[in-house]
Amino acid sequence: MPIQLVPIAIGAGVLSLGAVVHSGLKRKKWQRIHNEALSRAQKTSEDTKRSLNRLNNKAEDLGRLCVDELDTLRRAAEFLENARVKDRDLRPELAE
Repeated sequence: MPIQLVPIAIGAGVLSLGAVVHSGLKRKKWQRIHNEALSRAQKTSEDTKRSLNRLNNKAEDLGRLCVDELDTLRRAAEFLENARVKDRDLRPELAE
């Protein structure tokens, strides 16, 4: 009776070894897929950070431009307020 169990034990061992090899191959495949996805995610993250930095720089430039333009408008308003306007016909086409 014990001799009949030897082929069964050998068969079970071969099946176990096959399962280990198969799972090792699957693990390598999934590890490769994981590494590729991780690499893509890191590249996307870096690209997003660069885009955000460019956007922030553009927003700062726009903010400075707005401040400069408001200052120019303020100075123009002060100049016009202080300017002496003579009685002039500024629209001669309507005078006729």
